[in-house]
Amino acid sequence: SVLVVLFIVGIGYFMFEHLVRRPVSRIAEALHAEAEGDPNVDLPDTRVREMDMLVSAFRHMQAEVHSRQIRLQSVLDNAAEGIVTFDADGDILTSNRTAERLFGYEDYDLVGRNMLWLIDIEPPEAMFTDGEYEVAARRAEGHDFPASIKISGYELAGERLYTAMIEDISERQAMIANLRHLAEHDTLTGLFNRHYFLQELERLVERVARHPEEPAALIYLDLDNFKYVNDTLGHLAGDQLLLEVSVMLSRRTRQGDLLARLGGDEFALLLYDIEPDDARTVAEVFRRYLQEYDFRYQGQVIDIAGSIGLVIIDGEQDKEELLARADFACHAAKMAGKNRVHLYTQADEEGMIGLVDDIGWTRRIKQALEKDHFLLACQPIVDRQGHLSHQEILLRMRGENDQVIQPAGFIPPAERFGLMPDIDRWVIRHALEMLSRSSHAEQAIRYCINLSAASFEDEELIAFITAELERHAFPAQRLIFEVTETVAMADLTRSAEVLQQLKALGCQTALDDFGSGYSSYAYLKDLPVDYVKIDGSFISGMADNALHREIVQSMHNIAHIMGKKTIAEFVESETLARMVREMGIDYLQGFHIGKPAIPEPEQIRVRQRAGA
Repeated sequence: SVLVVLFIVGIGYFMFEHLVRRPVSRIAEALHAEAEGDPNVDLPDTRVREMDMLVSAFRHMQAEVHSRQIRLQSVLDNAAEGIVTFDADGDILTSNRTAERLFGYEDYDLVGRNMLWLIDIEPPEAMFTDGEYEVAARRAEGHDFPASIKISGYELAGERLYTAMIEDISERQAMIANLRHLAEHDTLTGLFNRHYFLQELERLVERVARHPEEPAALIYLDLDNFKYVNDTLGHLAGDQLLLEVSVMLSRRTRQGDLLARLGGDEFALLLYDIEPDDARTVAEVFRRYLQEYDFRYQGQVIDIAGSIGLVIIDGEQDKEELLARADFACHAAKMAGKNRVHLYTQADEEGMIGLVDDIGWTRRIKQALEKDHFLLACQPIVDRQGHLSHQEILLRMRGENDQVIQPAGFIPPAERFGLMPDIDRWVIRHALEMLSRSSHAEQAIRYCINLSAASFEDEELIAFITAELERHAFPAQRLIFEVTETVAMADLTRSAEVLQQLKALGCQTALDDFGSGYSSYAYLKDLPVDYVKIDGSFISGMADNALHREIVQSMHNIAHIMGKKTIAEFVESETLARMVREMGIDYLQGFHIGKPAIPEPEQIRVRQRAGA
């Protein structure tokens, strides 16, 4: 009986060992291996129903977990950003494929490396602080690249871990640098532009005021024969001249000084930490180089010289007054016979009175912009049958005691001191605000708005107009932006580009004062304009000048051949109105048609002459 008992116990132990303990141990080992990240441990078939059910359930769970892991890893690997996790020592625990490509590693080679091996972050402790940072990152081959890294920390199973999302921002930084370059540099010459120059001049004035022992100087240079080149050889020759002069001036500018093109043929140079006598020597060197320079274009050789104004910066004047003094000194050099340097001194104060008045005007203009002391006036434009079709929006300024100041009083100083872009934006914004409230009967009328030369150099102009059109829900096709022939010819390429951008918005365009510069008709075909406004000096002279009549008729005919409509300006009598209509000119504008009138609040009211 003892043997029977032992046999039964042995059989029971054998069955327990093979059917229970060993399978359970295998299951426990598999669970432990799964927890450690090893999915390759297989499970036994126990031939015990309940145990096999447990094994089957585990296998199903194991397959589901693996499927989810694969999906999660696929999502991570296809993320646009590199994603890594690291521990409190900075050692990398996991990474996605994007991170490996970003840093130039393969097959999870990032795991085990320290984050400070990949990025330079100051202070290093910032790596363990939630936030977004721009850092220098390092590729496997040793090359650095700029990166944005967003770090977030969290607790997992009692351990402090961190996730970093990393993005290569090389292209973004290059784009920002390019935009900054465009905002600060002249598009034609590549020199600093007027906007940046004025900012730097202001900083220099403040610096000299703090350190008077380090004086500085401002050179204002104007080419003497630029207009002759433009008028005789064309604007392409003028552009070539400006490029060559820019290169020549750049090569002879001291290291650390700042050279800029202010506009047209005007250049300015800031001389840092220089004594007055040395500044005069530098100015004379530039004058001599310009005097000795011959401009060659299409077989022609033209002498080019420059008039130079020189101002010593002592920290007592602001940037506006310094620029006015330099401009005055340059003008004095021209009046004295050109090709010379004029140093601004106390003796020039009397002649500066007019420019000081300009400075006073700039303060009034800035105040008018801030407090909306400008006024909009509308002048009617009619078709040949006398029906109101367009209006030109003109600007006036409200002075003291509510008197109305005409543009001739405030536009010249605004142009001189770079305020025209701000004025143009004020006009566009307030015109759209006014027009968006116009009556239903006036919704077929188109409105003309003038743009200055400075606005054509404003890289943000199109974006501003787009935003204002959207804000006021005003149809773009009812706006006509005008540019004078003089402005358009100064930089034909840039003008055509801006006009085309305006047309892409849905706006129409017009060339104002056509014929004022006796420009070639060939230029007209290069400008994407819908209207040609014939210069008023020809219109007003038609009554008693047959040549003027022929010129006007020729302008109208050529414009029509090119598919452009014509507008006659300065129609100031019934005689002129009749002649203009007989010529076939499309539209008439002038005091005989209607004078500019300031609309009443929230209305647009125009006077239309019956039958005019």
